[in-house]
Amino acid sequence: MLLIPSLSWGEDTKLSCNYIKEIIYGPDGEASLNYIFENPIIYLLNDSDKSLTRYYDYGDKVYYLDNEQSNKTFYNFTYENISMNVSHSEILKLNRLTLEISGKTFKDTKLKTMYFMECKITNIYKKKSH
Repeated sequence: MLLIPSLSWGEDTKLSCNYIKEIIYGPDGEASLNYIFENPIIYLLNDSDKSLTRYYDYGDKVYYLDNEQSNKTFYNFTYENISMNVSHSEILKLNRLTLEISGKTFKDTKLKTMYFMECKITNIYKKKSH
């Protein structure tokens, strides 16, 4: 029997994720495909505010839950930021059964990157619900 990890709201969970592939879009719309396998990205899925935080060496990025699909398999998160009069946004979809994340980044309204990651639970954070 194959055991597939599953996330639920009730505990804060730390995820370690590796890129499977990344597609970068240039200024003229040209696409380049990168396969990156060993580039760990750390996320914390926060139970209390239903957010997902990505940790960087230079700071953190907090994504907020837009919705969870009716089957409760997919959580959709967004991040929005405006700096130097340019809008930066990111959309993430987390599959809570397979721990895969797909994402898209935008600068203003123009698609900049698409990526796919595989994640694993690295440890349970802080608290558990009773």
